Amino acid sequence: PTRFSVYLLAALVKTRCDYLLFEAPILLEKENRMPVLLDAIREARNRGAKTVFNLQGSHSWQRLSVLPRDLASMSDIIIGNETEVSAFERHVALPAFSQQILITTKGRKGAELKATNENIHINALTPSRMVSSIGAGDQFLAGFLQGRIQGLSLTNSMEMGSDAACCILETAAGRRNAVI
Repeated sequence: PTRFSVYLLAALVKTRCDYLLFEAPILLEKENRMPVLLDAIREARNRGAKTVFNLQGSHSWQRLSVLPRDLASMSDIIIGNETEVSAFERHVALPAFSQQILITTKGRKGAELKATNENIHINALTPSRMVSSIGAGDQFLAGFLQGRIQGLSLTNSMEMGSDAACCILETAAGRRNAVI
């Protein structure tokens, strides 16, 4: 086993989590991580965690033909911007199963959520001053998941995500009090 697999599986065994977040760059960086990651996702789901697949930075899945279907079938939530979601959907139809949530962030055009019986669009909030968009997608996801953990509806969780993303737009380098 790789050091990555030992750390990942050890973290799952020792903790209880509501959500397991995994990101595309981890998958695309080293192919030998994929089987271990898939095992970790299965283990997290067996322990009752929701799995969140962040498509961040992924624009091509051509060399990973089987993996997109595997990931889609095991992801409770898939999130990405329009380009990332479009690239992923060339390999698998989303949502992949009835309870799956697909979130597409659209910058100034807001965000869209597709679920079995719901399609939700929220408008982007306008920051008091625009500094940088670095980290806005991650911040949106953090706000959305915080809303879900608090038991908020999908719409209210999307609004919480939009609010969180707006806050980060007003800061440098995607973090408050950053020195550049």
